[in-house]
Amino acid sequence: MTLTTFKLGCLAGSLALLLFCPPLEAQEAAPPSPNGSDTSTTFGAGKGIARFFSQPLHPVIQPVASGGGLGAGIGYTFPTSERWDVNTKAVITPRKYWLAQFDGVYRARRGEAGAYARVRNMTRLNFFGSGANTVIADRSTFAMRDPVVGIFSSIRVLPAMELGGRVEELWIHLDRGQDETLPSVEQRFGDFEAPGLDRQPRFARYQAFVEGIAPAGTRLSMNQGGRYRITYDIYQDQELGRYSFNRLQLEGRHTFAGFRPDHSISFHGWISSAEAKDGQQVPFFLQHTLGGTSNLRSLHEDPVGGDGTPGTLRGFQNLRFRDDHLMLLQAEYRFGVWGPLDATVFADAGKAVRNRSELSLADLKRDYGFSLSMMRGAATVARVDVGFGGGEGRRIFVGLGGLLP
Repeated sequence: MTLTTFKLGCLAGSLALLLFCPPLEAQEAAPPSPNGSDTSTTFGAGKGIARFFSQPLHPVIQPVASGGGLGAGIGYTFPTSERWDVNTKAVITPRKYWLAQFDGVYRARRGEAGAYARVRNMTRLNFFGSGANTVIADRSTFAMRDPVVGIFSSIRVLPAMELGGRVEELWIHLDRGQDETLPSVEQRFGDFEAPGLDRQPRFARYQAFVEGIAPAGTRLSMNQGGRYRITYDIYQDQELGRYSFNRLQLEGRHTFAGFRPDHSISFHGWISSAEAKDGQQVPFFLQHTLGGTSNLRSLHEDPVGGDGTPGTLRGFQNLRFRDDHLMLLQAEYRFGVWGPLDATVFADAGKAVRNRSELSLADLKRDYGFSLSMMRGAATVARVDVGFGGGEGRRIFVGLGGLLP
């Protein structure tokens, strides 16, 4: 079985599961089937599956990180008041990725605060080198374990503005990649090309952000609103004094009405700029990446993203480009196809560069493609992205994150 066949099979399975797990609103008023047959059995099965996954002790089905495939495990949701959400879970994948996580959040009327601890073990993360001119033939892999503990909080200071931040400690450890078909990173690169490869210190991270919501226009306006965020991070090397740096991120997405009521067009932009302190470097394993739909981030740190996806350059492999400074521009046109099925056509452009002065519109990596999404209300339950035009063949990315709790 080829990888493409496997991914398409996963998508087909997800769509089938969606049919047996319909929204609760639909279960209460199920329409008659076209041929007049009784659908109560199907809706009853959907309720049973949803109830099974919503128990305090419940199974978990999710990926851990790029390259690990879909994993399975067990989770426990602690009985708490309505304002508290406290969870633990453990997941393992067939490729020896695993995750153990604790996450507790208190939600108030105007904000939230929480604490978390997580350990991920990832055995075959992609590394092609840094910069815009890397080639796919230089692909290597590395293993990384990234224990992290932290606290975060946010407060809504205005109806459309939120301020927040986090403090966390990271104990990152790298090891040889465990993909037998590819060289490990240290066999192809040294510490000069991959700063931090030889030794990894403990890091402290301090973050502050401001996020704004641009409201939609009036009833006849094409403006459907947007979301914008400015983030500033300070990473402190607490052991070696070699890898301290600061990072500024600017990200935004705005959506407009399309040619029909169920059509929309979104524009997304992201700039990430990391600057090492004098005489120090940004370690390669903490550089942001472009490529595919995966990235490595902390808890409660989802990107603003495009139209319902964290994908970046979808005509390229996951984690394909990385460096100190990144730029990404995206345009997506979404339209309804049938019932809960939406389609999107997209175009991506971006680059990763060593110097901030190179963040321009010249020499961008470009791709285009389409997506199919199964929706549950406004939420994406399952999605497949197919990217072309990157010069490295067709890329297919399947996301099942919203299918099961």
